[in-house]
Amino acid sequence: MLNNDNLEQSLQNTIQTLESLLEEGETVEELIEQSKPGSFACHAALHTTYLVMDLIARELLEHPSIVGNEQWFEKANTAHNALFDLYQSIGAAEADR
Repeated sequence: MLNNDNLEQSLQNTIQTLESLLEEGETVEELIEQSKPGSFACHAALHTTYLVMDLIARELLEHPSIVGNEQWFEKANTAHNALFDLYQSIGAAEADR
């Protein structure tokens, strides 16, 4: 799990990655603004969250190696639950737009 320092560093690394992908003259702030709920980008994030959540459910939570190891199953289940919470949060923001 990320602590506050690691979370801040991870966020800064992600911003740097986004900056390297921007078109000339575009800013990260503009990209974030264009990706708010109601945008195609936000809907794509919702859809991707669902796909990864479903992949974890089908390929990890039902995998015999994972089922047979309580610690692994707990970690996979935690990941699935975190993605479910993210999916619900994005979906609620999309519905509120």
